[in-house]
Parts: sequence; C-alpha cells; structure tokens
Amino acid sequence: MTTERVVVGVLAFAGALLAARLTAYQLGWTGPPWEPFFGDGSQRVLRSAFSRSLPFPDAMLGMIAYLAEVVAVAWGGPRRTETEPVAVYVYAAVAAGMAAGSAALVVLQVAVIHALCTLCLASALLSFVLVVPAATELAATSRWRTRRIS
Repeated sequence: MTTERVVVGVLAFAGALLAARLTAYQLGWTGPPWEPFFGDGSQRVLRSAFSRSLPFPDAMLGMIAYLAEVVAVAWGGPRRTETEPVAVYVYAAVAAGMAAGSAALVVLQVAVIHALCTLCLASALLSFVLVVPAATELAATSRWRTRRIS
C-alpha cells in the first residue's frame, strides 16, 4: 500500500472515531459533544427532528461509511490502479457518496435545522478532503484502462 493510501486510511479511521463520538451522544451514552463555536448547535443538530426520524443515529451511518472507506483504501496492492480497478471504483464510490452525503447534511443544518455542529462540520470537511485522493486514483485508473484498450 502506498504512503498516500496509508494517510487516507488513517484520516478515514479518525473520521470513524469522530462519528462514533457523535453516535454515542445520539444514543445517550455520553454527554454533549465539544461545541466551541455554535452554543447549543451540536445538541440541536444531533437531536433534531431529522435525526430522530431515522431508525438509527445518523452519525452511525457516517461511522460505517468511514469504516467502509478504510476497507476500500486498504483493498489491493500498490499498483491497484492497473491491477484491481474494481477496488478503485468501490473506493471512489464510497468517497463520493460520503462527500455528497456530507454536503446534504451541511445544507440541512443551515436551511432546515438553523443550527450548526462543529464536529459535524469537521466530519463534512474531512469527507470533502478525502474525496480528492479518491478522484485522483479514479482518474489514474481511467487513464490506464484507456491506454490499455487503445
């Protein structure tokens, strides 16, 4: 595995830990999460009607997605762009789904809940950052496959 993929895996695992902390609050296992900027924003977001409408904590979905990204990043050898394109496609799909989901949740916080959550925004930012190496790897796989077919 390349150094870049190790870094991405570590960041994705950190995202899973962050989402696990938010999940623990939503399940009532811990007190409110750290909130240095938005007053009771984290509590309002994590206890919103949207969050309560789901059959499970929405942060749990983020935790599972981050763990799926860890697995997708670890899948395959150092030349997987050439040898295991399915691994790259899965990785890119997970990363893109996380970024899209994060964008939707940020819009939901602003437009519907009218409150912001620092750790939720940090998780969203992490998802946006992690989509960049996935897109880069997907582009490399596409270029390699195009050259191979030509």
